[in-house]
Amino acid sequence: MSFRFCNVSGNINPSDEYVAFPYRGWFSSYVTPPGACWSATLGGVASDEAVGYRQVNGQWLAVATKYFSDSSGGVEFDF
Repeated sequence: MSFRFCNVSGNINPSDEYVAFPYRGWFSSYVTPPGACWSATLGGVASDEAVGYRQVNGQWLAVATKYFSDSSGGVEFDF
């Protein structure tokens, strides 16, 4: 299953972001700058969760969550 995360924080409040997977031992993407994307091939977890983090005033805050199934074929997570 393909998973793609894109940092769409934009020009008004651009921030670095990353995504982590709690059901996968907190496996995570690299820190992604505004306008960039990160992709991975995932499998083996029937019901999954992705948590999106954004750097705000020097701290990493969880700002978005997406639930998905590995059988969905492909997932796009933009925040």
